[in-house]
Amino acid sequence: MGHQPPQRPHRPEMLTENLTENLTENLTENQTENQTENLTENQTENQTENLTENLTENLTENLTDNQTENQTENQTENLTENLTENQTENQTENLTENLTENLTENLTDNQTENLQRT
Repeated sequence: MGHQPPQRPHRPEMLTENLTENLTENLTENQTENQTENLTENQTENQTENLTENLTENLTENLTDNQTENQTENQTENLTENLTENQTENQTENLTENLTENLTENLTDNQTENLQRT
């Protein structure tokens, strides 16, 4: 008969302990990995969403402000231009009319006076 090594005593509590330890370690590792992955994904998604929202809001606000400013500026410019043009036109017309009227009146008066003298 050959020499056989002595058998080690079977210790189920060691097996249970090792299994529990390994399971706990693996679970912790997996949870950490999953949570990190989920957090990163959620943060990226939220930041992208917030950035897009803020950019859109700011652009819209700026565009509206700029349009309002430009329209006001253009309207003021146009009004001023039109007013000046109309005033000039009216004044010229009135002056011409008054001058013509006065000249005609004066000429008529002078002619009448001259005719009466002769």
